[in-house]
Amino acid sequence: MSERYYRDTLVHVDLEAIHHNYKMIAGKHPDKTFIAVVKADGYGLGSDTVAHYLADRGVGYFAVATLDEAIDLRMHGVKEKILVLGIINPEDINKAIQHRIAITAQGLDWIKRAKAHVDDKYEKEVWIHIKVNTGMNRYGTKDVGEIKEMIEEIDGFERFIYEGIFSHLTSADMDNDSAQMEMDTFKDIISQVETPEYVHIQNSAGALCYDADFCNAMRIGISLYGY
Repeated sequence: MSERYYRDTLVHVDLEAIHHNYKMIAGKHPDKTFIAVVKADGYGLGSDTVAHYLADRGVGYFAVATLDEAIDLRMHGVKEKILVLGIINPEDINKAIQHRIAITAQGLDWIKRAKAHVDDKYEKEVWIHIKVNTGMNRYGTKDVGEIKEMIEEIDGFERFIYEGIFSHLTSADMDNDSAQMEMDTFKDIISQVETPEYVHIQNSAGALCYDADFCNAMRIGISLYGY
């Protein structure tokens, strides 16, 4: 990045404050994998700088919104695990394989289309996290039968690894019952399917307000940066 600036406004980022926030939240859930969300250029604070700083202090998993963001971290030397939370085009599956990036599957059709586009250029596997829709209604499925078929498709294909299953809370910071209802729905669904390495539903508000002891990972974004 250029060190010359052509506007009067600057943001000075206190990386140790970010590290402090990480320690405080991780301390509430010591047995869970901390997935640090650095999407949107680390919420505007510099994704590669934040990722390197946290990686040097023990964070081993990061999450972004797009495949472009994940590849950019790789190009900046981030070697830790990276999960793309958004949906990539099935046609781009080989880019995820090339850069060793975990990706999100939203449904059975996506899995089948992605499989059809895998070529033999990179003899590597790709990690897949299944997105369960418990209320956000952006993407994903809550059909247990479909999720079971997705897992079968993943397990039956040598280039895919079923690494995770997750959902996203719509309003864990609101004083209502919706977050608990969503967690109950997610817990019920995962109890009926094969359990992968990572199970996660807690975002920042979810990690601060709920225990969710049926999960073994959490995705911390905006509270990492002090919000």
